[in-house]
Amino acid sequence: DGAAMRAGSAAVNSLDSTVAREQANIDRLYSAARDTSGRSLPLEGGTFTRRASELLDQAMAGGALPKDVQNRLNAIAAGEYPLTVESAEDLKRVIGRLQRSSSDGTARHALGLVRQALDDTPLQNAKTWNPENLPAMPGAVPPSTAAAGEQSIAAFNEARSANRAWMQRIEGNPALRAVVDGVEPDKFVERFVVGGQAT
Repeated sequence: DGAAMRAGSAAVNSLDSTVAREQANIDRLYSAARDTSGRSLPLEGGTFTRRASELLDQAMAGGALPKDVQNRLNAIAAGEYPLTVESAEDLKRVIGRLQRSSSDGTARHALGLVRQALDDTPLQNAKTWNPENLPAMPGAVPPSTAAAGEQSIAAFNEARSANRAWMQRIEGNPALRAVVDGVEPDKFVERFVVGGQAT
């Protein structure tokens, strides 16, 4: 009836504004992370690939690693693909997508081990100005590259954390999931206002 339709439309509009607000916040956080000066700083690629190999060997899960990720590890080990704060972030995104889409538990575990090694990878040759911490005129000593790299890593972590929390919220709320997927108001009313999933 008309009242149910109005209630459904109001609910869809309210959830639409929530979706837009949350997405805008996540986009802003990722944009801020990409604007940090340390995003192009190199990470210790050799340390990463050695640690990933050790973890995979210990778990006997190397054979379950998707070929594309294995090829990327080999390219990083050979120095053919530079591992920077930003490219590591891209690799984390790919790993996360592969984990979510895989039904193979061993493959998901193998990807998680590579992700763990990536999270633990330090910045390469973090250059520190004024290591003795001598008194200096304000502004005369540039910030260390280590600080810039850590700020970039922290900014990407914050953006990823916000995105993960939002995805979990969507998964836990069928009505919100329907709006994110573009449900029509009449179908929303049918399912969530007058139907069996109504709350």
